[in-house]
Amino acid sequence: MRRSNTDITIGTLFIALLLAIGAWFLIFSPALDARAFAIEQTSATNDQNELLQTQLDGLLADYARLDEINADLAAVRVDLPVREDLESVRSTINDTANAYGITVVDLSASAPAVVDPSHLVLADAAAAVGKESVVDGLTFTSLVATPMQLTVEGDYAKVLGALTDLQLGDHRFVYVATSQITETEVGSGVYDGVFGLDVFTYVTADVDPTLPESLVDSTETPSSANPFTGTAGTE
Repeated sequence: MRRSNTDITIGTLFIALLLAIGAWFLIFSPALDARAFAIEQTSATNDQNELLQTQLDGLLADYARLDEINADLAAVRVDLPVREDLESVRSTINDTANAYGITVVDLSASAPAVVDPSHLVLADAAAAVGKESVVDGLTFTSLVATPMQLTVEGDYAKVLGALTDLQLGDHRFVYVATSQITETEVGSGVYDGVFGLDVFTYVTADVDPTLPESLVDSTETPSSANPFTGTAGTE
């Protein structure tokens, strides 16, 4: 009889163990999985909220600087307008010449051309002054260069000063692609400066990048040393 009671006890314990295991798989395990999933979702939501808060803080900071940002954009539009206005460029060049007391002998413009970004290779030039180029490898399709040819006459220092001011002055950006300053006659002290210039526009999809014919001179003056040589002409 004692043996039978032992068997019954063992059997009861075994059944209880089976029931416990079954309860684990049927009740507790799914509940734990659901809890783990809820914790994971909560963590993901918190991370997303933190990201959104960071973005919101950034937008609020930008909004606080809205006037400053608009001023920066306005300055960029001066250097890279969406439509070319060579009359304003000519005014800038003439004003610079007058400020330095030199004479503009000739100023002509060629047809604009879309800049090929593959020709912008400035890594070596940047490395020479301890910098890194930020343009090599860029891709864009909307930057248009308009070549101009400028000839001025005057004192060497004044011609050189005007050339420097054209590139670095506080006005529409003018890129000097080529420059040559020579004395008109030996000992005369009067120099001719012949400069190949480029001005740029950054056109948008709904803007025609070509210049009105009235602004393009009849004789084109492309520069063989222009780093943008090989650009595709606009249609």
